[in-house]
Amino acid sequence: MRAIVFLARIHAHSAKVGEKYYKDPEAVIDLIFRLFDIIEAQQAQITELTERIKVLEARLNQNSSNSNLPPSSDGPGKPKPKSLRKKSRKKRGGQKGHTGHTLEMVSNPDEIIDLPAPECGSCGKTLRKRRQTYKARQEFDIKITKIVREYRAYEYDCQCGRIECSAFPETLRSKTQYGPTIESLVIYISQQLLVPYNRLSEFIRDVTDYNMSEGTMVNMVSKCADNLEIFEESAKQSLIQAPVVGFDETSIRLADRLAWIHTVNTDNLILLSLHGKRGTIAMNEIGVLPNFKGVAVHDYWKAYFTFDCPHSLCGPHLMRELIFLHEEVSVSWAKDFLRYLLRTKSIVDKAKENGKTGLSTSQLARISTGYDTIVTKCLRGSPINKNRARKRGRIKQSKQRNLAERLRDKKEEILRFAFNFQVPFDNNASERSLRMSKVKQKISGCFRSEKGARVFCRIRSYAQTMRKNGCAILDGLKLARKGIVFVPTG
Repeated sequence: MRAIVFLARIHAHSAKVGEKYYKDPEAVIDLIFRLFDIIEAQQAQITELTERIKVLEARLNQNSSNSNLPPSSDGPGKPKPKSLRKKSRKKRGGQKGHTGHTLEMVSNPDEIIDLPAPECGSCGKTLRKRRQTYKARQEFDIKITKIVREYRAYEYDCQCGRIECSAFPETLRSKTQYGPTIESLVIYISQQLLVPYNRLSEFIRDVTDYNMSEGTMVNMVSKCADNLEIFEESAKQSLIQAPVVGFDETSIRLADRLAWIHTVNTDNLILLSLHGKRGTIAMNEIGVLPNFKGVAVHDYWKAYFTFDCPHSLCGPHLMRELIFLHEEVSVSWAKDFLRYLLRTKSIVDKAKENGKTGLSTSQLARISTGYDTIVTKCLRGSPINKNRARKRGRIKQSKQRNLAERLRDKKEEILRFAFNFQVPFDNNASERSLRMSKVKQKISGCFRSEKGARVFCRIRSYAQTMRKNGCAILDGLKLARKGIVFVPTG
């Protein structure tokens, strides 16, 4: 019946074509089969293109809340990403017990200004000799002045006839040079606050009237980085001995090529390292992971799993993947696992608030059983793709299938934060330590030389370590100028 309808349409379209096929039945059958083959091929192509459109649309809808993309990549055209944080019942502003920073009156001000006497509001006379009590208000300010110190080394003659001369400080090597305060300030503003050298030169000239060249600033920063070499080596040894360490990496533009900054992070120590590679080669040459036996906290970058140590996967990375599958791909089990993960985190957080060092055996058993139950659901809801698109290699699976298999295989790594309270749920501290390298790249476009990038990593490592330990960065840079370096334990 379908063939008759089809032939009728052909005849209606062209009498000549219809006449040709009526005379040759075999040609009609051949035409039908060829057209059906074309339709099937077109249908397969439509299905393939539809799937590709879905993938591309999902990729366009990725942002910092549902993928590993940084917030800087969201752009003004994309909607504001949803926060993973839940609303708390706390009021806005400082909470109870918060240490305030309100200015307090001091008893010995540096300068006292007596205000002129007012006129009497009744008779209009000036009240000069009737001054009694006073009210005070204090203004806190800073005073920037140029200071030139002259060091004089005198010659002394001994009774034996020998003449000796006083020794200049080791840091005073030129006839004229800049002092430790302004040198440390230049290093702090350029490396910690990321102000470019040309703007910093203008700032120094406007504030102090010193015409400091950009080359002089570069030399100051390089000298400080050389003095911090001992910090870098000592930090690696401390990190190797640490019980829990966070690892992460990010790409940067280095002149005309791509490079990577790797971070190794604890609660009181940060080490940033530059390398041309991202994976195992770079991690081996940095020298921390090959000898590390503590718990390594990181995202699901497979290069980390090549090292023989316990691993813990970052929770927010997993949450963003689940949010993407739920919102963009409409995977039903993704929301269920997200709720399970947040519920487990809430149990751990509550136990920590109550001063506990671990969950009970029954709690851990329920968490483990719940994990197995929901992962079974994840695997059932993500069928295996058996259609081979290429002749060689593994069959490409969907995002949800790959994630479901990862949940099945990495149970211990995902739940380690619940079984070991020393391990954090997230790796946010490591990500924050890398954030300023992106800001630096935005300001300057790229790092112009490998040496400049290494100097940036070393000084930033030291500055952030000082900040984590509650030390003043400017004072630390002054001491580093003299070769005195602060190195905390991991």
